[in-house]
Amino acid sequence: MPSVKNKWVKPGGSFNYTEGQKVLNQDASTTYPTLCAVQIRGVAGGVAVVEPADASTAEGIAGRILFLRHAIPHGRYGVGTPWIIATGTARNPIDTDAATVDDPVYIDDTGTGGWTLTAPSTGSPAGFDRIIGYVLVKDPINGAISFANTNAL
Repeated sequence: MPSVKNKWVKPGGSFNYTEGQKVLNQDASTTYPTLCAVQIRGVAGGVAVVEPADASTAEGIAGRILFLRHAIPHGRYGVGTPWIIATGTARNPIDTDAATVDDPVYIDDTGTGGWTLTAPSTGSPAGFDRIIGYVLVKDPINGAISFANTNAL
Protein backbone atom coordinates (compact mmCIF):
# COMPACT_ATOMS: atom_id res chain seq x y z
CA MET A 1 0.00 0.00 0.00
CA PRO A 2 1.45 3.41 -0.93
CA SER A 3 2.24 5.89 1.78
CA VAL A 4 1.49 9.57 1.79
CA LYS A 5 4.60 11.61 2.33
CA ASN A 6 4.68 15.27 3.22
CA LYS A 7 6.26 16.19 -0.09
CA TRP A 8 3.10 14.98 -1.86
CA VAL A 9 0.73 17.07 0.24
CA LYS A 10 1.37 20.69 -0.59
CA PRO A 11 -0.72 23.72 0.31
CA GLY A 12 -2.18 25.86 -2.46
CA GLY A 13 0.14 28.63 -3.55
CA SER A 14 -2.51 31.18 -4.46
CA PHE A 15 -5.53 30.95 -2.21
CA ASN A 16 -7.05 34.15 -3.60
CA TYR A 17 -7.46 32.45 -6.98
CA THR A 18 -8.20 28.83 -6.09
CA GLU A 19 -10.38 26.80 -8.47
CA GLY A 20 -9.83 28.89 -11.58
CA GLN A 21 -11.78 28.13 -14.75
CA LYS A 22 -10.72 29.03 -18.29
CA VAL A 23 -13.19 31.48 -19.83
CA LEU A 24 -13.59 33.30 -23.14
CA ASN A 25 -14.67 36.88 -23.80
CA GLN A 26 -16.53 36.80 -27.15
CA ASP A 27 -17.75 40.39 -26.89
CA ALA A 28 -16.98 42.20 -30.15
CA SER A 29 -15.36 45.26 -28.59
CA THR A 30 -15.31 45.23 -24.77
CA THR A 31 -12.44 44.30 -22.46
CA TYR A 32 -13.76 42.80 -19.22
CA PRO A 33 -11.87 44.33 -16.26
CA THR A 34 -10.16 42.57 -13.37
CA LEU A 35 -12.70 41.43 -10.72
CA CYS A 36 -15.57 41.69 -13.23
CA ALA A 37 -18.50 39.51 -12.13
CA VAL A 38 -19.38 37.32 -15.11
CA GLN A 39 -21.89 34.61 -15.99
CA ILE A 40 -21.39 31.61 -18.22
CA ARG A 41 -23.57 32.09 -21.31
CA GLY A 42 -22.30 29.31 -23.58
CA VAL A 43 -19.43 27.07 -24.55
CA ALA A 44 -16.89 27.38 -27.38
CA GLY A 45 -14.47 24.53 -27.91
CA GLY A 46 -14.97 23.26 -24.37
CA VAL A 47 -14.33 26.69 -22.82
CA ALA A 48 -16.98 28.71 -20.98
CA VAL A 49 -18.10 31.85 -22.85
CA VAL A 50 -18.85 34.60 -20.32
CA GLU A 51 -20.52 38.00 -20.20
CA PRO A 52 -20.79 40.57 -17.38
CA ALA A 53 -23.46 40.09 -14.73
CA ASP A 54 -26.16 42.79 -14.64
CA ALA A 55 -28.55 43.48 -11.75
CA SER A 56 -31.05 45.32 -13.98
CA THR A 57 -32.73 41.97 -14.83
CA ALA A 58 -33.38 38.77 -12.89
CA GLU A 59 -31.64 36.77 -15.64
CA GLY A 60 -28.60 39.04 -15.38
CA ILE A 61 -27.86 37.87 -11.83
CA ALA A 62 -29.07 34.26 -11.98
CA GLY A 63 -26.86 31.19 -11.83
CA ARG A 64 -23.17 30.76 -11.20
CA ILE A 65 -21.08 33.92 -10.97
CA LEU A 66 -17.34 33.93 -11.58
CA PHE A 67 -14.88 36.75 -10.84
CA LEU A 68 -12.15 37.53 -13.33
CA ARG A 69 -8.61 37.14 -12.08
CA HIS A 70 -7.35 39.66 -14.64
CA ALA A 71 -8.67 41.84 -17.47
CA ILE A 72 -9.69 39.89 -20.57
CA PRO A 73 -9.65 41.71 -23.94
CA HIS A 74 -12.37 40.88 -26.48
CA GLY A 75 -11.80 37.59 -28.26
CA ARG A 76 -9.29 36.38 -25.65
CA TYR A 77 -9.16 33.77 -22.91
CA GLY A 78 -8.76 34.35 -19.18
CA VAL A 79 -9.43 32.85 -15.77
CA GLY A 80 -12.62 33.15 -13.72
CA THR A 81 -12.84 32.04 -10.10
CA PRO A 82 -15.85 31.33 -7.86
CA TRP A 83 -14.30 33.41 -5.08
CA ILE A 84 -11.53 35.94 -4.64
CA ILE A 85 -10.29 38.34 -1.97
CA ALA A 86 -9.73 41.79 -3.45
CA THR A 87 -7.51 44.30 -1.64
CA GLY A 88 -7.13 47.91 -2.73
CA THR A 89 -3.79 49.65 -3.27
CA ALA A 90 -2.73 53.19 -4.14
CA ARG A 91 -2.47 52.13 -7.79
CA ASN A 92 -5.75 50.15 -7.82
CA PRO A 93 -7.88 51.51 -4.98
CA ILE A 94 -10.97 49.79 -3.65
CA ASP A 95 -13.20 52.31 -1.85
CA THR A 96 -15.22 50.69 0.93
CA ASP A 97 -15.31 53.77 3.14
CA ALA A 98 -19.11 54.13 2.80
CA ALA A 99 -19.59 50.66 4.33
CA THR A 100 -18.76 48.92 7.57
CA VAL A 101 -16.99 45.60 7.97
CA ASP A 102 -19.31 42.66 7.10
CA ASP A 103 -21.64 44.82 4.97
CA PRO A 104 -22.85 43.02 1.82
CA VAL A 105 -21.57 43.84 -1.67
CA TYR A 106 -23.98 43.55 -4.64
CA ILE A 107 -23.76 43.17 -8.40
CA ASP A 108 -24.47 46.61 -9.86
CA ASP A 109 -27.12 47.32 -12.49
CA THR A 110 -24.87 48.92 -15.12
CA GLY A 111 -24.31 45.74 -17.14
CA THR A 112 -20.54 45.90 -16.66
CA GLY A 113 -20.16 43.19 -14.02
CA GLY A 114 -19.24 45.78 -11.42
CA TRP A 115 -20.15 45.89 -7.76
CA THR A 116 -21.89 48.30 -5.44
CA LEU A 117 -22.28 48.73 -1.69
CA THR A 118 -25.95 49.70 -2.15
CA ALA A 119 -28.62 47.19 -3.12
CA PRO A 120 -29.67 47.94 -6.75
CA SER A 121 -33.37 47.47 -5.90
CA THR A 122 -33.23 50.73 -3.95
CA GLY A 123 -32.09 52.74 -6.96
CA SER A 124 -33.84 53.97 -10.06
CA PRO A 125 -34.61 52.08 -12.18
CA ALA A 126 -35.17 49.36 -9.65
CA GLY A 127 -32.84 46.39 -10.10
CA PHE A 128 -32.48 42.97 -8.57
CA ASP A 129 -30.35 42.16 -5.53
CA ARG A 130 -27.60 39.55 -5.58
CA ILE A 131 -25.02 39.57 -2.82
CA ILE A 132 -21.61 38.68 -4.23
CA GLY A 133 -19.39 39.47 -1.28
CA TYR A 134 -18.78 41.14 2.04
CA VAL A 135 -16.57 44.04 3.12
CA LEU A 136 -13.46 42.91 4.99
CA VAL A 137 -11.71 46.28 5.42
CA LYS A 138 -13.31 49.75 5.53
CA ASP A 139 -10.98 52.21 3.79
CA PRO A 140 -11.23 54.76 0.94
CA ILE A 141 -8.17 53.30 -0.86
CA ASN A 142 -7.03 50.09 0.81
CA GLY A 143 -10.47 48.55 1.24
CA ALA A 144 -10.86 44.79 0.98
CA ILE A 145 -13.77 42.63 -0.16
CA SER A 146 -14.30 38.89 -0.07
CA PHE A 147 -16.15 38.10 -3.31
CA ALA A 148 -17.90 34.74 -3.59
CA ASN A 149 -20.47 32.95 -5.73
CA THR A 150 -23.20 33.26 -3.09
CA ASN A 151 -26.98 33.48 -3.05
CA ALA A 152 -27.56 31.76 -6.39
CA LEU A 153 -31.14 32.15 -7.61
